[in-house]
Amino acid sequence: MRLQTMGRPNRIESPEFARTHLSQSVPGLLVNRFENDSDVLRIFEFEEAVEEEEEREHHHELRYNRIAEFDWKAFFSLAEVSIRIDGSTNGLLFLRNELAKSDALYICNPITREYIELPSPEGEVYHYSRVVTYGFGFSKMSGEYKVVSIYHERVRDPSDHSLLGITISESRVYTLGTGSWRSIPPGDDTFEYDSESNGVFLNGNLHWLVADLLKGSLLISCFNLETELFHRFPTPTTLPEIRTFIGGIAVLGDCLCICDNTSDDDIVIWVMKEYGVDKSWTKEFVISRIPNLNGESHEVVYPLKVFRDGDMLMLGKWEDNLFYYSSKTKTIKNFEHPSLYCDKAMLHTSSFVSLKSFAIDNLRDGECELVLVWLVSVCQSVVCLASGSWRSIPPGDTFEYYSHSNGMFLNGNLHWLVADLLKGSYLISCFNLETELFHRLSTPTLPEIRTFIGGILVFGDCLCICDDTSDDEIVIWVMTEYGVDKSWKKEFVINKFPNLNGESDEVVYPLKVFRDGDILMLGKWEDFLFYDSSKTKTTKNFEHTSLVCDNAVLHTSSCGLLKSFVIENVSSF
Repeated sequence: MRLQTMGRPNRIESPEFARTHLSQSVPGLLVNRFENDSDVLRIFEFEEAVEEEEEREHHHELRYNRIAEFDWKAFFSLAEVSIRIDGSTNGLLFLRNELAKSDALYICNPITREYIELPSPEGEVYHYSRVVTYGFGFSKMSGEYKVVSIYHERVRDPSDHSLLGITISESRVYTLGTGSWRSIPPGDDTFEYDSESNGVFLNGNLHWLVADLLKGSLLISCFNLETELFHRFPTPTTLPEIRTFIGGIAVLGDCLCICDNTSDDDIVIWVMKEYGVDKSWTKEFVISRIPNLNGESHEVVYPLKVFRDGDMLMLGKWEDNLFYYSSKTKTIKNFEHPSLYCDKAMLHTSSFVSLKSFAIDNLRDGECELVLVWLVSVCQSVVCLASGSWRSIPPGDTFEYYSHSNGMFLNGNLHWLVADLLKGSYLISCFNLETELFHRLSTPTLPEIRTFIGGILVFGDCLCICDDTSDDEIVIWVMTEYGVDKSWKKEFVINKFPNLNGESDEVVYPLKVFRDGDILMLGKWEDFLFYDSSKTKTTKNFEHTSLVCDNAVLHTSSCGLLKSFVIENVSSF
C-alpha cells in the first residue's frame, strides 16, 4: 500500500479526536477463532434492547452486531500464525504469536490497522519448567501503556511432577515508546503464577490469581502501573484449597471477580463490591451447571458481561463457543450462531488511539486482503467492502436499467426501478449485499413504461417512488412496510401549480419531511424546492445562492477511516 498525505492532517489521527472518541465509546465483544486454516478476529457491538420474551430466549445472538472482521495471517503477512490475545486496553490489543520459537509479542489497534512488534524479554528461556505470564494496561497519571512480564523457573518432583520450589523469579516492564524492557523488583517469590492466566486490568492495576506456596492458599497479586510495585489482595475465605480449586480471576462490570468452577453442580461467582476492601467480597451469582455443563468439572467458565435484563455472557476456557446464562430459565445455554464460536473472547473498546505516537517502536501497518467493517465511532458509520478487485456475480433478470439512476441503499439491499421488458411494466430490482443475489419487489400501479416519468429513492426509512408523469401533480408512493407489496401507499399528492405547471419533463424527488410537514425536494434538472404543507400547499424554489446545486442527497458524516482498507491506494487531502 502507498499511503499519501497532502495538505491538512487527518483529524481522525489527532490525539484530541482519539481521546474524545474513546470517552464516548462503550465496550463491545472481541472473539478470536482458528477456522478454515485462518486465524480470524471478529469485533461485535452489543445490542442492549430487550426483545420479546420468545425472541430473547431463542435468539440471544441478536444482541451482537458484527462491526469488524479480518484474518491475522493476512494482517501480519505470515504463512503460519497462532495469535493469542492476552489483553485489551483503550482499543489496543496485546498479542502473542505462539508459533514463534519464543513468543513474538505485538501491540495492535485492529481499527487503525497499526501494530508494533515488541522485542522479547532477554534471558527468558522457554522450556517445560518455566512459567511466563503477561499483563497489559494503562496508567492514567503518566498516560503510559505498559506490558508486564513475570518469569519463573520451577523445580518439580520427577516422580509426580509436584512443585518443589521456584528457583528464579524475574519481572520486567515494557513501556510503549521506550523500545526496551526494564527489570523491576519482583513480587513475592513464593507466589505461583499460571502461564495460562494473564493479568486482568482494573483501576490502574494488573491482577493475577496466584497460589501462596507458604500458606497453601490463594490470593491476588496486584501490580500498580504507576508506582511499578507489587502488592496483594485476599480472596474470599471460603474458596476451595489450592489442589482442588478450578477457576480464575476476571473483571465483571467495574469490579474484580473470582469464578469458582470447582463444583460439579454449580458455578460460583464472587464479586469484590468495593475495590481493595477485603470484606466486600460477595457471592453474587450461583449458576447451575445442569443440564448443559453437568458432569465432572474440568471447564473454567468466565463471566464477561451482565445485560440489563440479568442475562450473562460467559466464556468457556477450553470450549469453542460462548455461553449465556438466562436469568429467566436459570440455565446456561450455548450460542448457535457460528460467527460467535471462538477460542478466545473478551470485552474490547474500539478506538482510534494511534500507535504512531510511539515513534521509537517498530510501527507497521497490517496487511488485510478483504475486510468488512462497521466502525463504532461517534456517529456509528459504515465503511464499504474492500478487496482491491472486481468479481463477477450471477446477473439478475433481463430488466432495463437506466444509466442516470443508481441503486438506493436500504435494509442491506440496493434498489433500482427497472422496466420488465417481457411484461411491459415496472418493478424494483433488489440486490442483497450479504447473499449477493438479486430479487424483486413490486411497484404500485404506475403509468405505462412509455409515458412514465419518475424514479425511486429512500424517504425516511421507507422506499418511495415519485410519479412525476402528470402535468398537474407529483404523486409520492411510500412502501410503509419494507418488502410487503400491499403496503404501498399514496402518501403525498403535491400540486405543481403555479411554479411547476406546464408540460412535465421534470423529475422531482423528495428528500426530507420536516416536523411541520414541509418537504425538502430536489428538481432533477433544477435547484432545491420546498413544499409548503401548512399554508400555500405549493412548491417553491430556494432563493439562497449557497443552496443552488446540480445534485443533492442526504448524507451522514462519519469518522470512518479508509486506511482500514490497506490494499487500496488511499490518499488524504
